[in-house]
Amino acid sequence: MWVEICIWRERWRELNGDKWIQSIDGVRWMERAIKRYRWIELDGE
Repeated sequence: MWVEICIWRERWRELNGDKWIQSIDGVRWMERAIKRYRWIELDGE
């Protein structure tokens, strides 16, 4: 799971650059995205 998130994050970084990572909003957005991804994976099982 985490490998897939890292790959997805790299794709996002290619599209949007590194600036979003340095912002608090970017970090919070990433946390929400990871939580959402976890729920999707749990529902899949």
